[in-house]
Amino acid sequence: MHSRPALPLLSCITNPNLRPYLALPSLSRQIPLHALFQINKKLLKAYLLKESLDQLWLYRYEGAMLNYLQHWIAQLRWQRLTPFEKLANMIVDMWMES
Repeated sequence: MHSRPALPLLSCITNPNLRPYLALPSLSRQIPLHALFQINKKLLKAYLLKESLDQLWLYRYEGAMLNYLQHWIAQLRWQRLTPFEKLANMIVDMWMES
């Protein structure tokens, strides 16, 4: 048998083919994602915001994209996720420059 290398802690979260289990390198068993998200609600909020931001790039019309971005920023407002706030500011700044 071939042994697989240990996966980083959040490897399946960044994987586009998200599996319902998270492989933790320090543990020999797998933890269901819903159990991990119950433990860390901030991680769940960040994951959902990241996944919803993917929809931004699918819009064909600028007005619809801006409307979606404004709603996404409104969802972000009370989450206290500084990296996402920086990302939102960067996207808005880049849009204003163009």
